[in-house]
Amino acid sequence: MDFLVSLFDRETGIGGPLFYGAILVVVLWEAARPRRAPVSSTTTRWINNIALAGFDFLLSRWTIGFVILQAAVVAARDGWGLLNLVELPWWFALGIGFLWADLVSYAIHRLYHSNAVLWRIHRVHHSDPDIDFTTSHRHHPFEMLVTIPLTALAVIAMGTPPLALLMWWAVTGLTSVVQHGNVGLSGRLDHVVRQFIITPAMHLVHHSSHQPETDSNYGQLFPWWDRALGTYCHAPEGGYEAMTLGLNEFRAPRDQLFDRLMVQPFVTGQVHDSGGKTSQQSPSSTTP
Repeated sequence: MDFLVSLFDRETGIGGPLFYGAILVVVLWEAARPRRAPVSSTTTRWINNIALAGFDFLLSRWTIGFVILQAAVVAARDGWGLLNLVELPWWFALGIGFLWADLVSYAIHRLYHSNAVLWRIHRVHHSDPDIDFTTSHRHHPFEMLVTIPLTALAVIAMGTPPLALLMWWAVTGLTSVVQHGNVGLSGRLDHVVRQFIITPAMHLVHHSSHQPETDSNYGQLFPWWDRALGTYCHAPEGGYEAMTLGLNEFRAPRDQLFDRLMVQPFVTGQVHDSGGKTSQQSPSSTTP
């Protein structure tokens, strides 16, 4: 067990190499076969998205990893949570914990879209007018104020094994970069893969500027929660080639600058025409 813990640790095991390896592969993939032509300055996006991601990494290294993992350690030590109330084979508890981590991520993601205040924070991620590997970690730091306590409580309630969290973080660190990449699988391969794991095409729908599509495909790793809970969208209404990404409220070039991304939760965006399409007001786009 100690070997597995060290194996999946991002600092000492394969978590880090998987993550950075995924970035390298996706960057090369995007360069060789990009799925979509950019509609905004790639240089501006990369500089500001990476700056925001770097700021988040500095904070998350001492918050998400420590607080949530510590919650799992304390739950295991003190016998808290459902999985610690019954005798289960370690591998079975590990599998349940892994699935639970993914379901909790789905639920929190859906909450960000259904609550007007939380949407203001989360829309920083969705206001990217293009999507590529830098979008995967384009999140406002305030998201951690919500994600950390909710995830920690869910981890304690289930008694999620610490190893399950380390494994889930290692795997989703890789898949998140791929899912946000400006890449695509062949139609037939995508159809097969998305039965088990969320594909780039499936997640691309989630970044559509069309609100019913934005409010779909919330899953982080597995597509089963979306399918079971009625939030699955197979493809954009007008097809992938015609779809518009981002949010129409934040289409000015200056909206992609680091300082504007940081204050975006506190401002009301100016709606811009996007090919005759205006963003619809909804629970995920209503100003509180």
